Amino acid sequence: MFISVIIPAYNEEKNVEKVLKAVLKADFIDETIVVNDGSSDNTLDILKKFKDKIKVISYEKNRGKGYALKQGILASKNDTLVFLDADLIGLDSNNIRKLVSPVLENKADMVVGILDKKIKKATNLASNFTKNLSGQRALRRKLLCNALDKFDDARFGVEILITEHMKETRARVKRIELKGVSQVVKEKKSKNVAEGFKARMKMYKDIIKTYSREKAKKLDKKLRKV
Repeated sequence: MFISVIIPAYNEEKNVEKVLKAVLKADFIDETIVVNDGSSDNTLDILKKFKDKIKVISYEKNRGKGYALKQGILASKNDTLVFLDADLIGLDSNNIRKLVSPVLENKADMVVGILDKKIKKATNLASNFTKNLSGQRALRRKLLCNALDKFDDARFGVEILITEHMKETRARVKRIELKGVSQVVKEKKSKNVAEGFKARMKMYKDIIKTYSREKAKKLDKKLRKV
């Protein structure tokens, strides 16, 4: 079906293997790219176990999720892209098919996969900024061509960036719930509560920064038309 899956990963030694196994079971995916975003744990070693089945992009310095996604997009060979986080729980090939089908059937330009609302997880303050905040997406590569330059410093704000870009281009966006799929929260990934809290606050900072910047640009465009 000519679909490329792109998975950005930073210090995901405990989670990325399960996500990869789910993706590789999806026989309709013909390219899987994992971007090791400067991990300091054993993420890269785990990825090497799948070297014959996936394409690995790796660099030493952590550059952020936005930069990692950009590298994956540039390295992909297909026009239909699927973005997946490396810390998903309960992902299977049916979820991936459900995510990408509306794009393949030309019923949507982008599909945003929302994690299962019934599964208990930490309250995500970031979701208050936009209902489309999610790392699980399927879309046409060509729709992002004019936005890739903004990815470099977006870090965790990249989902906001993509969503705002799609609004600006009047793309058809569909939201679906991924039943049975949840995500490992940052507090569980960290060595202690303080470290987890710090990581979550950093994520919020990236999101707020990108959100504010994109809204400011829209306001500027409106004022220029006056």
